[in-house]
Amino acid sequence: PDAVISTLPNGAQVDVRFAPETLGRAVLLDVAYHPWPSALASLWGGDVISGLEMLVVQALAQVRIFVGGDPRAVLDDESTVLAAMYAAVGL
Repeated sequence: PDAVISTLPNGAQVDVRFAPETLGRAVLLDVAYHPWPSALASLWGGDVISGLEMLVVQALAQVRIFVGGDPRAVLDDESTVLAAMYAAVGL
């Protein structure tokens, strides 16, 4: 696969085995964000996107809807808004 999505709660025992080529190639979207890294993220050999990253992207879409009524409508000075969101969650 190109991507693996994990919705395991934090503290869940990870006894799933992935092929080495999956670990090195596929991106892991791990929706967990506290504590970080999760057990699965710690074992992953490739790129990992944390739940905090997902949280920020979802928040940006929600602000776009609130301000402009459309999740695709770019905000005025969106880069500043996004930087503030990332800073708020420590990214």
